[in-house]
Amino acid sequence: MSTLVLTLALLGLSPLPRSQEPQEPGAVGLAGQFADAFNRADATALAALFAPEAELVDEEGNLYRGREEISEILGRFFEAFPGASVSREVEEVRPVGPSLAIEDGVMTITSEGGETARNRYLAVLVKGEGGWRIASMRQVAEEAPPTPRDFLEPLAWLVGDWVSEGADVEVALSFRWSEDGNYLLGSYTIEAEGEASLATNQRIGWDAADQVIRSWNFDSDGGFSEGRWSTDGSAWVVKSELVLPEGLTGSATFYLSPVDEGHFVWSALDRVVAGEVRPDVEVTIVRTPPAPQE
Repeated sequence: MSTLVLTLALLGLSPLPRSQEPQEPGAVGLAGQFADAFNRADATALAALFAPEAELVDEEGNLYRGREEISEILGRFFEAFPGASVSREVEEVRPVGPSLAIEDGVMTITSEGGETARNRYLAVLVKGEGGWRIASMRQVAEEAPPTPRDFLEPLAWLVGDWVSEGADVEVALSFRWSEDGNYLLGSYTIEAEGEASLATNQRIGWDAADQVIRSWNFDSDGGFSEGRWSTDGSAWVVKSELVLPEGLTGSATFYLSPVDEGHFVWSALDRVVAGEVRPDVEVTIVRTPPAPQE
């Protein structure tokens, strides 16, 4: 649904709380009348719930004034989205005298195909000779909560293939998004002089409980490790704890320091395995250009 037509639909009002409810039958039934008219796709009946000079302002600032204009735009909505339905979450109703009340909450529009959109709204209710009516409705699109991928986007620059440049340690890395988009998947091999080559599969994800990026590594020799990611603005810092195949444990701090779009520096510092301090490692990593197409 487009922004415009969605905002046109978020017009339902609920009755005031019983302790504050005006002694007017129309106020009690206004919400039901709205839902009934909306679900019948009756733009004329919906517009009749507005005051004659009412206004509707959507989240983009578009203004619709008067029953006739509101009825017309609602009719266009129902033509574009037949079978749409509405639900609401009323958060607060504030009476401002005997003939004025303000209501705010969240409206959810569901299309016939099951697509939903949510808008926040603020409505002004007035009581006139014909009972309670909507005098003004303003709405703001409610932002969707961030997804796991949103939290990982600062690491999207890793996606692609990489190799080490001019170092004693040869490193080859490759990163891609998982099919569901919720993880970064990495695979890399490390070959160092005097040591067996090591292949590792890595999964980087968002830990919503601890509000931190985490990674899980699984090595070809049976070892594994877990890391917690943070950034100081110039480099990504990964505090890692590892378990070797024979049961020994260790730790290290890794730094990924971007230089430009095609280079970053990978450093392994404070390496300790089974209580033994290992030497620091620093490697410049360069992006592999795409293979030429045949």
